Amino acid sequence: MRKIQPDHLAKEKGRVKKSIITDSRGFSLLELLTVAAIIALIAGFFYPYLLVSTMTTNEKTAVATIRTIFQAQMQYAVRNGTYGALEQLVSHEMLDESLRNGLKSGYRFWAQNISDSHFELIAVPQIVGKTGRAGFFVDETSVIRYSADGSSPDSSSPPVGS
Repeated sequence: MRKIQPDHLAKEKGRVKKSIITDSRGFSLLELLTVAAIIALIAGFFYPYLLVSTMTTNEKTAVATIRTIFQAQMQYAVRNGTYGALEQLVSHEMLDESLRNGLKSGYRFWAQNISDSHFELIAVPQIVGKTGRAGFFVDETSVIRYSADGSSPDSSSPPVGS
């Protein structure tokens, strides 16, 4: 009976046939650098899109948070006869504890010019161009306004959606 040998050990015309892969210890440095360069190119191509997507998400979260804080201000005013600072809204359990420091999703929030009949709530990106592009504003009129350059908007800024 004839013994069958693997291809790389089979004899062919008196010679031992060698395998195509002679070294199976791993990848060469050149192969690894090539793969790393390709990954870097792909990452560099998609990074701007990822950054824009993150900023857009942060801006949408900021507008939703402004609406939430506005509603908390309205409830606080009905119960206490005046508007309150963020710390007061959190202390009265009208806002989540995470807003006590005024930071959320790359935006900084604060209330100013608070009185019995007036308040202003402002949200600006922590790093303009990285965490967001627009600043947002709302007062007791409930109209959310914005500044496209990330600065602090005011009551004369254009409304969102205009």
